[in-house]
Amino acid sequence: MAEKANFSNIYKFYDLINSVITLGFDKSWRNKASNQITGTRVLDLGSGTGAAFQQLQNLEVTAIDPDEKMLQLNKFKNKII
Repeated sequence: MAEKANFSNIYKFYDLINSVITLGFDKSWRNKASNQITGTRVLDLGSGTGAAFQQLQNLEVTAIDPDEKMLQLNKFKNKII
């Protein structure tokens, strides 16, 4: 899968690239989305590097991503199992 290969090549820089491409709006978009959560559990599909975890710290989060390198970085950044 070409998309997966591309993410495997840029996973270390993904958060920076995402911030630049969205002109920094990615953080405010995540804040707006997290403010609408009413439950205590979240399924984060396409979790990537786990950028949303800062807004989801008080919730039980299940993170899923097809790219293993992105998930490994997610685990390292967010100190999760």
